[in-house]
Formats: sequence, structure tokens, C-alpha cells
Amino acid sequence: MICLSAGMVGENNNNQSLVMRLAFRDFDMLLMGDAERELEEALLTTEKLEKVEVLKVGHHGSATSSGEAFLKAIQPGTALISVGANNRFGHPSGDVTRRLENQGADIYTTMECGEIDIWTAGFGGIYICVP
Repeated sequence: MICLSAGMVGENNNNQSLVMRLAFRDFDMLLMGDAERELEEALLTTEKLEKVEVLKVGHHGSATSSGEAFLKAIQPGTALISVGANNRFGHPSGDVTRRLENQGADIYTTMECGEIDIWTAGFGGIYICVP
């Protein structure tokens, strides 16, 4: 597990989120916490971002996360969005899901799937298990 960001970027508290990259053999997963586009853009300047098999989408898929340049840099194959059904914020944003689809990502949300388990041996491929 590698911490890519642990500090404040800008004025928004969401951008204090830890951003972690899980690397296991040939498998990489990016865990974005509540990070928004401002933190994504800061990460783009660090050259620490790489293509990932799985992205845990930042800030519940809000319109302020998952910018096009960020998604292009990491090219996620699978996107996981932690979000409650009928939430008052309207998450995930349709713009975010369209950007993820345009990158070719398979999208799973907790409001549709409930608990999401990911299995990998670290060699070419993952298994997503939903109830």
C-alpha cells in the first residue's frame, strides 16, 4: 500500500483525504477517499499516477470528482462507487459515470450491488463478487 496524498490541497476538507494505491503483483487499485478534482489535478503533477485495474471513485462519484484528465491518466478497467440509494446529493453524477464509461470502465455501485468484494491473484485479472 502506497500513500500518494496525505495533505491538504486547497480549501475543501474533502481534499484532506488519504489517497492510497494498492499494488499486488500485476494488480493496482487506487483508493480515492473523498478526493475531488483539485486533489486529482495535484496528483497529476506528481507523476505518481499509473494505469489501474480498479478505481474506488472519489467523493461518492460527485460531479466534483473523476475529471477527464485524471481518468485518462489512470485508465481504470473497473470503477467502484460507494453511494447510498436515493441520497440527497444525487450521487453518482451522470457526468462522472459517462466519463468512466468513455474510459471503458465497468462500473459497480454499492446502491445497486450492496457489498462488493474483489478477488485477485495479482496476475492478469480480477473477480468482482456482488450478492
